[in-house]
Amino acid sequence: MTTNRTKTDPLYFIAIVIDKKPGDEINGFKHLMAKHYASKAALRSPPHITLHMPFVKPEKKEEKMKEKLSEFCQSFDPFDIELKDFGSFDSRVIFVNVVVNETLLKLQNTLANFARSELGIFNAVYKGRPFQPHITMAFRDLSKVNFSKVWNHFQNLPFDGIHHCHSIALLKHNGKTWDINASFPFS
Repeated sequence: MTTNRTKTDPLYFIAIVIDKKPGDEINGFKHLMAKHYASKAALRSPPHITLHMPFVKPEKKEEKMKEKLSEFCQSFDPFDIELKDFGSFDSRVIFVNVVVNETLLKLQNTLANFARSELGIFNAVYKGRPFQPHITMAFRDLSKVNFSKVWNHFQNLPFDGIHHCHSIALLKHNGKTWDINASFPFS
């Protein structure tokens, strides 16, 4: 696929940004990772569940994209998402588990199709992996040695939280961190 991307075209992604109460607790874990295990990359975004991986879009199309995402969200009702314990991928990613429910799966799948058909975004599937919702606490810059230490600490710790999902958000990269560009409430 050929793109007309310029060096100034911004990077975006679509996510569920976690409520303040569980989000503050998860941010505490992220700060612990940074302070004690030299893993700071997860601090560059608010606690979230990624619904659509990062994509590039010309800034001049941002307002239209926001209008369409706002319309898209009108077909969903608020729902709860259970956050339960911790998990890991490979030997580099540690996260808070998200208990999968049908509403969350439907939201992500419908959004992936919508992104292709209405927003012209075609990278909704990341390297052929199925959607596995989670909230990242440490990744990319977590060394294998530190991964073992962190995972030994977190693998048996309990964590329980509820996120009252009432919207999705468009996040935009500012060159260093991800900012919430806009939130789109459900009906």
